[in-house]
Amino acid sequence: MIRWRSSGPCGPSHIARRARQSAGLFCLVVLLAGGPSPALAEVDAQRQQLSSALREAMLAGNYALARDRGAAYIQYLEQTLGRDSADLITPLANVAAALVELGDYAGASANLTRALALLDRQSPDKPLARARMLTLQGRALIRDGRPAEAGVPLRRAAKIVEADPAIDAQTRAQVYEALLDSMVAPGAAANAPGLERFVFEGNAVAKSEIAALESQFGQDTARLGQALAGPARWYRYSNQIKEERGLHQRAIRLIEKEGGPRDTRLGEPLRGLASLGLIEHRQRAEADQALNQAMGLQYDTSARSALALAETAALRADVELVFGSPAGAQQGYIDAWQAIARHPELGAAVADRYFGAPMRLHAEPDWTRKGGTTDSRLRADTGTVLITFTVTSLGTADNVQVASATANTDWDETLRNGVAEIRYRPRMAGGKPVATPEMEISWSFR
Repeated sequence: MIRWRSSGPCGPSHIARRARQSAGLFCLVVLLAGGPSPALAEVDAQRQQLSSALREAMLAGNYALARDRGAAYIQYLEQTLGRDSADLITPLANVAAALVELGDYAGASANLTRALALLDRQSPDKPLARARMLTLQGRALIRDGRPAEAGVPLRRAAKIVEADPAIDAQTRAQVYEALLDSMVAPGAAANAPGLERFVFEGNAVAKSEIAALESQFGQDTARLGQALAGPARWYRYSNQIKEERGLHQRAIRLIEKEGGPRDTRLGEPLRGLASLGLIEHRQRAEADQALNQAMGLQYDTSARSALALAETAALRADVELVFGSPAGAQQGYIDAWQAIARHPELGAAVADRYFGAPMRLHAEPDWTRKGGTTDSRLRADTGTVLITFTVTSLGTADNVQVASATANTDWDETLRNGVAEIRYRPRMAGGKPVATPEMEISWSFR
């Protein structure tokens, strides 16, 4: 059964979106820089060639090629250095990152488990590498629809970065971001501890990460523009919409200055800007303009581009669902699924997993903007309201029922009516939007 929760009508439910969006999925880079161990001070030409080939494939977003090149590199290292060499850690982690993008979560998990075991035995004094691999392991579990399990490695990563002040702010923010995603993603465990902390600290985390990124990349570079997606998400977590919009606009300016208006690096900030219209339930013109530009970027034939196009098409359908009509959004979702399914490195199975759960759209229903959440006649002082419903294939809520009520029946009914207004990106199966029963939302008041 899929659960979504909120700490109240104005609580963090608006960030309960699919974790793959917040993960910066289109900006995957080589996880660990890596380098030869002291035992290999003189790196032979074949090893250097294999290492460079893997890195180039990862940076190009050609994950199938990265998987194959990584396997060849790992085999070479095993033959020359043995299966217990610390030099295997970096290629194992990079291949795991490629497998996550290809939807092979079991393979990614196996590689990361082996890499972490090697790290514990051979290089126990590398907390940064351990935190990054644990974060990737958590991301893989979230993408596989197992956010409750993802909390285990992600909490380990959080303890590592909290205990080591030398770990950079950007890595620290990425760990916390993944942990927060595991708490709010569809399927997350109920009553996730620490959720409010991350929401309320989001503003401070964003500012800290921006300062670190400016120090690393400078204040006027396209690389900074790409990296601003991270702090922008933290502003969203803390509901700082004005600040988030400003970061997306800054990122767009920086990337366009270097690469022009069709640079594919613009995809993420353009999608971020468009999704703000859904959060605020207004500004469709802004969303349409951003998505039109995003659809016209100079995409290549890589899996990364296919995923970017799919998410852009799906977001365009989300906008139509919220501002237009549910029926009008259907073809957009089909097009998004096909963008993944028709790619030779991805396929229908990956497309089904990518759209494997309904996603609550950011737009809040009318009742949250008309004073209902603060009306003392309707507000419940304590208790929990549990509402069950079905997300239809059109993305609407049907069969909405109050399964567990508070003492204030007027308030419970107001919430039930509000849930009926919420819109969802529907689950896709076999290229078609399908209904998802047994959904839940709960509000807790204390």
